[in-house]
Amino acid sequence: MMSDVSQEAGPRPAADFLSNSSKSWLKRYALLSTGSESLLQLAKYELTISLLQSWPGGLGIALRRLFYPFCLKSMGKNVTIGRNVSLRGTRQIALGKDTFLDDMVCIDARGKEADIRLGDNVLVARSTIIRSRGKELWIGDGTNIGSFCMVGTNGRLILGKDILIGGYTYLCAGGAHLFEDTDTPILYQDCPSRGGITVGDGAWLGARVTVLDGASVGRGTVVGAHSLVNTDLPEMSICFGTPAKVIRPRD
Repeated sequence: MMSDVSQEAGPRPAADFLSNSSKSWLKRYALLSTGSESLLQLAKYELTISLLQSWPGGLGIALRRLFYPFCLKSMGKNVTIGRNVSLRGTRQIALGKDTFLDDMVCIDARGKEADIRLGDNVLVARSTIIRSRGKELWIGDGTNIGSFCMVGTNGRLILGKDILIGGYTYLCAGGAHLFEDTDTPILYQDCPSRGGITVGDGAWLGARVTVLDGASVGRGTVVGAHSLVNTDLPEMSICFGTPAKVIRPRD
């Protein structure tokens, strides 16, 4: 298990982010929406994503495919974006070619160092949240993420290629607040980082698996449904339990 521990300030909720008086409300909204204080970038965001995100049918997909590249960091060919997909911090989001985002997906890049990259042929199913608060969140080519998942990081979260992730799975690199200071709400206390999460190429995480900060899943490893991963799991293994343990090698 990764042992390096560093402390980072607790994540700021969107409401607190928008109510901070150090910048104008418009610039704060621009920063939250696009990742930049540029009002030009905000205008592009409002005229494209805000207007087109709910457009139904094939026409909506075609319009988003045509105009969204002007707002995102990069967007490959033949990207399919469903209805009511929420994109925040758009200048820090890169989508590879042939990627598919189903209806109601949320991709949220917040903070100057936030960097969300989805490779080619990535599929993100309905109502899944992908969120980075200031660190790298990279998803490799061909990875398939099921419905109602949470893939979030205050640290570094790296998913390899051709990974299968079942529905309702929770991967959280960071976000475990300290709570020893009884005079400060837990929400605003530091979040110790244990090095993030990595999942190797070709792994399979079953439904409702939870992977905690500092843990890794090896290449080609299968993690059974409802398991809790809080340590490193070796490659090419079948693992299950709370906490997850190796049941047997795949071969």
